[in-house]
Amino acid sequence: MVFDWFLSDFKIRFGVRPLQQKPLDSIMDMERAKDRSPEDLASIWDDYHLGRGHIGASMKAKLYHLLEQRAADCRHFVIPLWRGSGYTTMFVQVQMPYILFTGLEDYKARGTQAAPYFTVAYYKEFSESKDLVLIRGDIVFTSKLTDQEAEWLLETTQSFYLNDARLLEFALPPFLLLGELQFQFPELAPMSEPSKEALHIEKLYVFGERLNVAEDKSQHVKDYQGIIDAAKTSTKAKQLAAQLIPRFFKFFPSLSGPAIDAHIDLIEEEELAIRVQAIRGLPLFCKDTPENIGKIVDILVQILASEEFVERDAVHKALMALLRQDVKASLTALFKHIGSVDEPTTDEVIREKVLSFIRDKVFPSKSELLKPQDEMERHITDLIKKSLEDVTGAEFRMFMDFLKSLSIFGEKAPPERLKELIGIIEGQADLDAQFNVSDADHIDRLISCLFMAIPFVVRGASSCKFLSYLNKHVIPVFEKLPEERKLDLLKALAEFSPYTTPQDSRLFLPSVVQLLKKYMPGRKTGEEMNFTYVECLLYTFHHLAHKVPNATNSLCGYKIVTGQPSDRLGEDFSGNFKDLTERLTNIEELTRATIKKLTQGMDEHNKAMAAAKSEEAKSKIKTQQQNAKTGLRTCNNILVMAKPLHAKAPSFIGDKSVNLSWKEVTKTHVSTTTTAAGGKRPAAIAANVSSNIPSKKGRGPGGLHNQLVNRALEGLSYGGRGGMRGGRGRGWGGRGRGKDSRCKMLTIEVSRDCKRILDWFQALGHSFPELVTENGEMS
Repeated sequence: MVFDWFLSDFKIRFGVRPLQQKPLDSIMDMERAKDRSPEDLASIWDDYHLGRGHIGASMKAKLYHLLEQRAADCRHFVIPLWRGSGYTTMFVQVQMPYILFTGLEDYKARGTQAAPYFTVAYYKEFSESKDLVLIRGDIVFTSKLTDQEAEWLLETTQSFYLNDARLLEFALPPFLLLGELQFQFPELAPMSEPSKEALHIEKLYVFGERLNVAEDKSQHVKDYQGIIDAAKTSTKAKQLAAQLIPRFFKFFPSLSGPAIDAHIDLIEEEELAIRVQAIRGLPLFCKDTPENIGKIVDILVQILASEEFVERDAVHKALMALLRQDVKASLTALFKHIGSVDEPTTDEVIREKVLSFIRDKVFPSKSELLKPQDEMERHITDLIKKSLEDVTGAEFRMFMDFLKSLSIFGEKAPPERLKELIGIIEGQADLDAQFNVSDADHIDRLISCLFMAIPFVVRGASSCKFLSYLNKHVIPVFEKLPEERKLDLLKALAEFSPYTTPQDSRLFLPSVVQLLKKYMPGRKTGEEMNFTYVECLLYTFHHLAHKVPNATNSLCGYKIVTGQPSDRLGEDFSGNFKDLTERLTNIEELTRATIKKLTQGMDEHNKAMAAAKSEEAKSKIKTQQQNAKTGLRTCNNILVMAKPLHAKAPSFIGDKSVNLSWKEVTKTHVSTTTTAAGGKRPAAIAANVSSNIPSKKGRGPGGLHNQLVNRALEGLSYGGRGGMRGGRGRGWGGRGRGKDSRCKMLTIEVSRDCKRILDWFQALGHSFPELVTENGEMS
């Protein structure tokens, strides 16, 4: 009799409604998938199907083509599936790219009307571009098959097809379990006496059934010893032994050593299916013997570097099973392979694989795994802190991002928790070490840690240790720092400044004033002006001075009265005041001249954009436009912050009225007709902050060197007399006061210049109502 259970476009008639393959583009974003590596796609595919009632897997395209070729010659077969005290026989049909599984008894009773228990579809969309075929299995009747059974059936089916030595045996199953099937389907009956392999399989089933039904399994030592011995026989026997050894392991402590050794030998087999089955059984060795967790984790970790997707996937699932069994012991064993100063790891490849597993599998599952929450979050925090003694910059950022996500460090965390986090960052920055300006690694790490500390300082953590170290060791040698790191340091100080204490502000203010004088050129000195440096320093100066205003009397010659001896009003500091105001006047003139040039540049960019043909040219011009807008925001901030400093007793800015040019502009909604100004900072400007912390203690070069972007356009640094020193001008118009008006707005005739002016206002971060007068003029 020939089977005739045909697939037609994956439509199976079983009395309900036809099954249809789900298109791949309805499961994943095909455009985004094109940029992913095969390894990433396989991992994402597997994670997506995990816990969704489906089986996700993948294989190399060449293996799929071999499977497809061999399936054309052998489309039907039966597989015995171990279940409970015995087995059930599954009937399988393959017509690529689909495989169907149903119970043999159901097929015998209903024929082509039998309902499939389990269906498998192969997606070949990435076979040519990535040498990858994705596999999706759907369990139609969960009452008939478990996820583990379905997964085993799929891998067993594939392994028989893809193994040259086993293909013929696969078509003529040697299981000696056919019974009635041999009578109904004589073409499947063995053509000779049972092989040795068949006898091994038969013995294993006998051993397994006897152990399964025994009330006191520990009395059947010979049966378990027989299973261990069978692990050294034939291929199929090894695969079945890989299931039975861990299943009954806990009942025979006297054979634990030989059992584990035999199982490890199975893990080292050349046959992939045997290795995968053995890996899956490893968590069972710890189910009732938690003392084995460390050893089993060590074994699994060694296999993480496997090149086979299926094998790595089995390792990931086994590790996750161990984490669910005993999260504390499993995490402790995993983190040992990351290493620390006291216990360094010896295998960098394994270390990287463990870190990837923790990042991709453990961290996203923290809500499921870390229970009880407070206890386990504290445990993993302690493990991370120990590992941070020897990490790269990227690893440190990964760990800190995870720690920030824990509830014990959440928004409602007490001050001591914030102190703990800022302490971790301070330790990574090596604030107890002597500063060496020629140590680029330390400089990069220090500045990167400064930026990482900002969110915690904003939440109330102390910045005292950072500021003290900078003031004592770094600022005195500021000029010797690499150019690309100077700006990063000044930006970090600017973002720290609103949250400093009065005591820290008083100590740090003299250093800021000295840097201001350095970078605000005098009228006749011919010095260059770095606009972003000046913006950072003015912002820092305002916020520090706002907390201790009388400290500026001796530094800047102001006359601020607080009634304290530190006012020093009886001393003459008029020379300091004169020097400061001259420098302020000079930078204001240079800034206005720069605004004029930037505005003209924006016109040129708009014309170039209109004439651009290619997307590449448009993208380049768009970047230039964004840089110009950022430059205008920088110039506007300088003018806003310089203006009040001309007074003898100025009011320092201590609120958020000034938005730093590299920060994203907060959009304000004045009314329904208000145009929200500003926008995201351009990528080129955003790159001022290093995205990676450099490596530490010999782990490679680490962090990225930042591209210094301190000018919106080329030529924004001008010499004193030789630069553009245009007059004050009316860059954005002035505001006059009329006798009968609250504030008379500048009226501009609607012309081709309007768009340029509006763009300019938006670049400066202003919001303004769109008002059109009766005369066709815009105010």
